[in-house]
Amino acid sequence: MNHKPILDFFQLNQIATLELELGADIPTHIGESNLTFGIFDGFALAIAVHESTLQFIKLTYPKCCELNACSFYRDKIREHRFANSIKSDCELFPEDGAVVLGQPHEVTLVDFENSLKTGLKQIGKALKHLHIFNSEDDFLAAMDGVIYGVADSTGKIFCEIHKEQYISLTDQNILIDLNEKNDHPTPIGMECDLLLAKEADRLLVYNQRIEIIILT
Repeated sequence: MNHKPILDFFQLNQIATLELELGADIPTHIGESNLTFGIFDGFALAIAVHESTLQFIKLTYPKCCELNACSFYRDKIREHRFANSIKSDCELFPEDGAVVLGQPHEVTLVDFENSLKTGLKQIGKALKHLHIFNSEDDFLAAMDGVIYGVADSTGKIFCEIHKEQYISLTDQNILIDLNEKNDHPTPIGMECDLLLAKEADRLLVYNQRIEIIILT
């Protein structure tokens, strides 16, 4: 299966630049192009690449509700981000807090993965498993035979699940393994052997999915 980064929303390069300016313990010669960054409510995440070394960074700051309720935060953001050019009651957003109030620190891969799962849930992209690998070879060595594609009635794969979800969802007849039930009607152009039984269960299955991020 062809896995590519799911972090398409990690595009706020001005935050990546800021993160370096804040003085995190990262080589200062790392440029924006070597950072992948994502903004969430209350925290941001970055992957810094230096030669073959990866660093995982978490930038923490107040949530939007705190930014908009606290006059101290509001005044500081208005001054340092907008040079007092916006109204005092203007709505503030996560990137505003990140730019002015963000505190960066390096975290472990496990903490990064858990934080990213939290962030994806915030933006309506909840998932069950998330794995980050440095290379395609690392991914294949760890996950071969563990991931199952799931297709809908069109025959196209709409998500992938871990083996433990495969067992649970087929036992509940939410998914149909066409290898075991070869008399079941098969959509034309079926891309895998696992079929969603009812369209009504699509979201349930989708929220049990696995996402793979391959960095190189």
